[in-house]
Amino acid sequence: MATGTGELAERRSLLKAATDALTDLDEALAAAPADDLGDLMELLDTLAARASAARVQVTLEAVRRGEVAGPATHAWVRTHAPSLRQSGAAAVTRLALDVAAGDTPTHRNDPGPDTPLGVVWTAVRTGQVEAGTGCAVLREATRLAPLLESAALPTATSGLLALAAEYGASVMRRLRPRLLAEHGHDGALDDLHTRLAAAAHLSMPHMESGDLTEYQLWMTPAQAATLEAAIGPPSAPAPNDDTGEADLRPAGQRRVEALTVVCATATAHTTGAHDTDRGPDTTLHLTIPLADLTTTDTATPAGLLTTLTGTFRPPATTRPAGPLPRPRQPPRTRRAPPPPAHPPAAPGPCSPPPPTAPSSPPRTSDASAATPPSWSTSSAPAANP
Repeated sequence: MATGTGELAERRSLLKAATDALTDLDEALAAAPADDLGDLMELLDTLAARASAARVQVTLEAVRRGEVAGPATHAWVRTHAPSLRQSGAAAVTRLALDVAAGDTPTHRNDPGPDTPLGVVWTAVRTGQVEAGTGCAVLREATRLAPLLESAALPTATSGLLALAAEYGASVMRRLRPRLLAEHGHDGALDDLHTRLAAAAHLSMPHMESGDLTEYQLWMTPAQAATLEAAIGPPSAPAPNDDTGEADLRPAGQRRVEALTVVCATATAHTTGAHDTDRGPDTTLHLTIPLADLTTTDTATPAGLLTTLTGTFRPPATTRPAGPLPRPRQPPRTRRAPPPPAHPPAAPGPCSPPPPTAPSSPPRTSDASAATPPSWSTSSAPAANP
């Protein structure tokens, strides 16, 4: 809504008064009652959120008026908002430029409320989220747009925004598998798990000062579910059966000890005829209706499998009960025999004839005909006396 010059001057004077009121606030806090500290904190948080939103609005106004444009906007923000030099100038600039991109030479067009940018802009201009959080939500929505149904994109953006506002951008990204499972195209979740398999890895051991060994482990949801099923029960607290003393080991210690026990058991326990046949695999029993197993539609929650931690897994990553198939080794190619170091010598007068492979004798009744030829000294010519 348009306002007059007088109202803007009044708001500016109030802002200056608020700035003066916050100067040396710590000196006045000593006299504040304990019950007032919480209320004062809420008031300051509301003021900071409104001020953060106002910085984006002022930047957008400068862009729309043509005061700045393009890459120069970032420098303009850093010049007039020095606190954003530490962090945040890029997010304010990016959001202002994206919103102004929908304007025409004669009209200002705010993004539609049903678009991801419109949903995020409404939250930023009202102080619900910071500009940096809004940009993180837009990046995630842009990444999910090709994988989701078009009608579900605004709803997915709203869910991402609510989760980011409550817990931060890092927790917001955990919603991606659920969004793909419930609103994604057919096979989108399977494609995601296929791409994740190439990124999973276990690092080489890193000795830390010769004491502890450090590993870095990245696993797909299916791999993580298998690991948790194996070490989950052994890592539970185990009170002393005799004294009843509680298990005081931290959770991290219990988990690494459970993993060590599982690995040691798998290494030492042999049940097959060969050394490579180890003990029985860990089995996770699931009760799933037959109708859900016979469908391959991952666009509905009915066609999904979830782990004990709530992680979504496509049906393709779940195998029936039984041992895991062993990886097939690639065929080995025969190498050609190396050439002889020296060429064979030419046959001389004293060299015996080269041996030949005995051929199959003809089937005759004559026993002598069936005898394979052999080299005998009696057949050699007699030497001259």
